[in-house]
Amino acid sequence: MKFSALTVAAGMAYQAYAAGPHEHEAYPTFGDAIYQFEYDWEPYTTTTDDGYILTLFRLQGLIGHRPIHRSAMQSVLIMPGIGMSADSWFPSPEFGTPMPIQLYEAGYDVWLGNNRGTTHSQGHQKLSMHEDAEHYWDWSFAELGTYDLPAMIRHIKYTIDQPVAEPHIEYTDKIIYIGYDQGATSMLYGLSYLEDDFYANFVRGAILLAPCAKMNVLGGTMGYNYYNELDGNIKMIGLHGLLGHNWEYFKPDVCAHLGRSWCEQHHVWKTEAISSKALQHYFQNGIEDRFQEFSTEYTAGSERRITSDIPISTIDKVPIAIFYGDQDIVCPID
Repeated sequence: MKFSALTVAAGMAYQAYAAGPHEHEAYPTFGDAIYQFEYDWEPYTTTTDDGYILTLFRLQGLIGHRPIHRSAMQSVLIMPGIGMSADSWFPSPEFGTPMPIQLYEAGYDVWLGNNRGTTHSQGHQKLSMHEDAEHYWDWSFAELGTYDLPAMIRHIKYTIDQPVAEPHIEYTDKIIYIGYDQGATSMLYGLSYLEDDFYANFVRGAILLAPCAKMNVLGGTMGYNYYNELDGNIKMIGLHGLLGHNWEYFKPDVCAHLGRSWCEQHHVWKTEAISSKALQHYFQNGIEDRFQEFSTEYTAGSERRITSDIPISTIDKVPIAIFYGDQDIVCPID
């Protein structure tokens, strides 16, 4: 997959605006999550080059206090993992102070992103996530790294570059990126193809938490046979988006054909909607034990299983720090 400088430049015409306080009611789950910590926030939206309308949340500090971003030194974009949204960073206060709030209190201008298809980013300029499900959900971490992240990063850069009456952020040339799980994978993919044309000019550094390049799934012939059955059932059911708002409609077929562990997964993960293709891309990489492009003909035979390597070895301009757990059984680092 290649992207021209023209494609990147065209993205500068993206749509973006800051939503006022009256629009908080449009994001009740995020409001409930962050108000546990008595923090205020502001929603923004931006549109990707391929038409998805994404929402970002910008921390405003303790309710009633002056926002720190008027004098912050650096802006930070934080992206969640697969099946997660910005809400996921704010569990119960009993677990301590969430990382985004710690960063804000340390003097950073903190932005929280939401990928396409999740609760806060379900809009599209032309497609309906239900009526046009096959096309709406046709993406994996590849599109997140080449469309979603650039749109959000450009939006932040545009916003912090605007002149204001009070002092504003000192270092507006580049931002810091923090991604967890899929948020880390998508950045690796984006850097592999758009580092020179985009990321090197917009990102000061990337902190990748538990990056998932090769999911730990059953490999070899057994893994491939399982994937074949899974792929066939997903196509038969017409299930392009997992755990979305139409999940209850598909749930009986999911339970019947994919098994109880799949149909009850939302009780285990409390998860956001997931693109079937995104999950299948991870499965393909895990089965083949390679970080490779998605194969649209993966079940057509052994000669279709191997695709081009994603060229992460070419990344040499944006500094990267990787953090992972030795006991991570989902996406181990090898």
